[in-house]
Amino acid sequence: MKKVIVLFMCICAIVLISACNSNQKLNKEEELYIKNIYANYYNKNNNDKINASDVNVKYFFGEYHNAYIVVIEGDLGENAHYEYYCSIPGESMAYWFRRLPEIISVYYEGEYYTLNQSQKLNIFSSADIKKIHEEYWKIVEELEKEVDLR
Repeated sequence: MKKVIVLFMCICAIVLISACNSNQKLNKEEELYIKNIYANYYNKNNNDKINASDVNVKYFFGEYHNAYIVVIEGDLGENAHYEYYCSIPGESMAYWFRRLPEIISVYYEGEYYTLNQSQKLNIFSSADIKKIHEEYWKIVEELEKEVDLR
C-alpha cells in the first residue's frame, strides 16, 4: 500500500512540475545527457553498476546558464544532510531545502554536483536560486497535501 501511495504522490508531483515549468521541458537529448552523467557518477562511487536506462529523472527544475537542475529517483547523495541551505556569495539571503526524499542535483559541463556543491561554481544568480526554491516548495506542498489526504 505504501508503494501505491508513494507512486501516486510522485505522479502528482510530476504533473505539478510539468505545469510549473511549462516553458522549460527536458528534451530527450538533455535527459540522456543527465542520465549518462549520473550513471558515470554513480558507477565511480558504487560497486554495483548502472547505465543511463536505469536512471529516472523524477523532477526537472529547469536549465540555468547551461546547468540542469533535477532530482534523480533514488539519489540520496553522499553524506548529504536531510536539510541544507543555499546562498549566493556576498548576499545575505539563504534558501532552505530538504530531501524529496532525494536531493536536488546539478549537471554542469559534464559533471554531477549536489545543489550545495554547485554554489562554489558561481553559476546561479540569487534570482535563479530563488526560482529553484519556489519550484521546490511547490513540490513539497503538493506532496504534503497528498500525505494529508491519506
